[in-house]
This record gives sequence, C-alpha cells and structure tokens, in this order.
Amino acid sequence: MVASTVIAGNQEPADRIYRGLAGFLKCNNLEWLFRLCLVIAIGSLLAGLWQKGVMKRFEDAVDHKLDELGEKNRDASA
Repeated sequence: MVASTVIAGNQEPADRIYRGLAGFLKCNNLEWLFRLCLVIAIGSLLAGLWQKGVMKRFEDAVDHKLDELGEKNRDASA
C-alpha cells in the first residue's frame, strides 16, 4: 500500500511513517502501556530466576540439616 501522509495543519509530508505495532501504538498514544508491559515482563522473568535461586538454597539447607540429623541419630543409636 502506498500513501501520502500529511500532518494536520501542515501541508508538508511527515518525516516518518510508522506501520504495524509501532504505528498502532503511536496513533493511539499507547507507547507508555507497551513500555509498562515490557517492564512487567522483564521484572517477572527476573523474579522467577531469583525465586529459583532462593528455592535451590533453601533445599540445599534442608538437605544439609537432614544429613546432620541423620548423623546424630546414627551416633546416638550406636
């Protein structure tokens, strides 16, 4: 599709023509919403990775404590 774009109140053609998602966001002034969604998505990803690390450390600590308790029980029964 070929079209001429003119800014309202100005007879000169626009410098840039946005198509697709960028055009939709600019036309409806929704760039802020798109950026907010990106920040939330990146934050969720980072929170998930952090949560995985925390759970791994917690599981390691529990395993270590159970090993210590098992050794104490073995020593006490011997």
